[in-house]
Amino acid sequence: MVDALGSDMRSAAYTHDGVAELLGAEANAAFNRGVWWPALQATGDDRLSVLVRLFLLGCVEPGEQVGSALPSAGLAALLANGVVEPAPGGVRAALDIRPHSDGVCDFLVVSDQDAAHRSGPLRHDHVLGIGGAAVSLARAMIRTPVERALDLGTGCGIQALHLDAHCAEIVATDTNPRALSLAAATARLNGMSWHLRHGSLFEPVAGERFALIVS
Repeated sequence: MVDALGSDMRSAAYTHDGVAELLGAEANAAFNRGVWWPALQATGDDRLSVLVRLFLLGCVEPGEQVGSALPSAGLAALLANGVVEPAPGGVRAALDIRPHSDGVCDFLVVSDQDAAHRSGPLRHDHVLGIGGAAVSLARAMIRTPVERALDLGTGCGIQALHLDAHCAEIVATDTNPRALSLAAATARLNGMSWHLRHGSLFEPVAGERFALIVS
């Protein structure tokens, strides 16, 4: 299902540049500042618009439209695997699946929906998406090729995603089992493979050596 989902999203131009082109410069800039309504006004009835409203804006979409936008994955599989969930008037995303780019490659990053799009308290194992601190760290990292790298507290896997371009082997750890599950989905959607381990701080990698550690 994950592979079919990724194929559907790419065929719908659900990429960093594709979303920016759909929204236009002003609405996209506003969206990146956390102002969502201009982005909503910029969407239409096409597949890409459905995906943007569903996964990025937290909107409820008719099940038929979601199924048409993601035909290979299929609505039934999306519901069964917890990607979307029933809501009054249709379905809404249970996950945030967000296009991301390092300036060379396009990626998809899986996390939980932002609190702004959900009512009530967050679940105790909520997995944060791409934040400003994560982007700053990714931009600051020196990309010298190394054999082994450790992503300590991987969360949704955003740092491991960037490490993949210059590290032969990546180990990613987290105390949150749900974070490891969503990081695994991030890796799979992007055709990558990381060693994901559960535990606190350096406990899961005791006695091992790494040329690069990010956290």
